[in-house]
Amino acid sequence: MAAVLRDHEFRSLDLSSNKSLNMRPHGRKVYKRATVHPPCSTKMPTDQDWPSVWPVARSFHSASVPLPLHQGWLKLSSLKLDNHAKDKLLRLVKERYNPEFDVLTIVSERCPLRKQNVDYAMYLLNVLVSESWKTVPWENEKCEADMEKYVSEGSQSQRTVDESTDDREKSRDIPEPGGHRTVREKRCPLPIEGLSCIVRVVAVRCGTLLQPMLVKALIA
Repeated sequence: MAAVLRDHEFRSLDLSSNKSLNMRPHGRKVYKRATVHPPCSTKMPTDQDWPSVWPVARSFHSASVPLPLHQGWLKLSSLKLDNHAKDKLLRLVKERYNPEFDVLTIVSERCPLRKQNVDYAMYLLNVLVSESWKTVPWENEKCEADMEKYVSEGSQSQRTVDESTDDREKSRDIPEPGGHRTVREKRCPLPIEGLSCIVRVVAVRCGTLLQPMLVKALIA
């Protein structure tokens, strides 16, 4: 009897989990992950037909197409600044302005929370726009020689040309006997040699316009 028991020993019952027994012969079980589509903001252009983004009629759903966030960047020209304000704003922001796309970039990362960074960036933008519209007293003392770039509008050169053109208009038509008027050339009294101006000479005979033309008067 003892010999029979030695030949048929009881197997032990293992209640602990054994990973080697649960593994398939080909290795670990592979889980298939669902394909994640890219966000709509990377596939949809900013100039598309926004009311027709859904295939069927439905109410607005921000998870499908976040319309308020992906309609394009706000350009600096939308602020409607005048020449003085825009020039002062560009001097304050320096290299943060991109003239190719007309976009101003403000980076805020000093605050611990994202909302605080957004509020600080909006504060900086408000300060920049407010300061650009201000005119300090010393700015009115700038003369033409202190300007950073030459602007012909309102300059001394433009005033000189306008005065010379007005003098030419007054002295070019001289009445003659018989009611006829002819054109007599006169040099433009400009002080700069080599400067040329375009004046319109109108030949009038008996009160009728005969031949308008443009001539180039060289300054002696």
